[in-house]
Amino acid sequence: MLFLVLMLSCTFRNFNVQEKGRREDISKAIQNPDNENSRAILEKVNKYTALHKNENGLLPIEEAIEAENVEAVRLLIKVGEYPDKIYERIVNKRNIDLFNLIPQEKLDYILLSKIKENDDIELEREFLKRIEATELERLIVSGKIEEIKKKSKGWFLDNYKDDRGYVNQRKINTAEILCIYGGIDFIKEIIKILEKDIKDIKEYLLFTVSKLGKREAIKYLLGLGIDVNQKLDGGWKAIMYAAFNGHKEVCQLLIDNNSEVNAVDKDGSTALMIASEEG
Repeated sequence: MLFLVLMLSCTFRNFNVQEKGRREDISKAIQNPDNENSRAILEKVNKYTALHKNENGLLPIEEAIEAENVEAVRLLIKVGEYPDKIYERIVNKRNIDLFNLIPQEKLDYILLSKIKENDDIELEREFLKRIEATELERLIVSGKIEEIKKKSKGWFLDNYKDDRGYVNQRKINTAEILCIYGGIDFIKEIIKILEKDIKDIKEYLLFTVSKLGKREAIKYLLGLGIDVNQKLDGGWKAIMYAAFNGHKEVCQLLIDNNSEVNAVDKDGSTALMIASEEG
């Protein structure tokens, strides 16, 4: 029995040594892109080894992003599904070649918010290009509210993309762009123009500003008499979107306005459970 334990211990130790050596090889390939063996090493990275961190706590793709090794990122980004923080890390590098490696379905409100926060005009322009932004969306981003007011109702309906979810190669819609860039005056104007055609526009804007953490916009929308406990597809309420994105003050604001904190979505999760899952 003792012999078996010792044998298993040695096997496990040897396995760890091999894995550490393999991870070190990946690091060398990332840091030395001109080495003739680098590409071959990176092409062998699979979903398992892609999750091995180096001694600094970085995944291979994170290490490649920090090194701004575009070819390494190109190879590694295809390996598996990464958390949002990986794509945010790419945005923070302000490198358009790296940015264009982000999969289309990851171009969402989280990344556009980060781009705006960074005041990165080049990536902003590229983001709008990649999602094929409408004229309305471009005017919103440019802050041209007076020009928008002059447009016809038909133009608005043509330019307002109300798709919710990943539709037609877009993971972001006009409401999200509006709430990222537009102040309350913008929101008022859009509601006034479109509320007869998009019946739940006020409710959807409440969901959107809640996940973005826009407290003043939330106060304005709640002042319109919106039901704070309205549910969107999947049974999510505004407080759940705020919890998912870690906006504690927004959660408290919604609770103060009678949001049901113990309500559950279709999977049985409450806002508190969602917040704990997201850390």
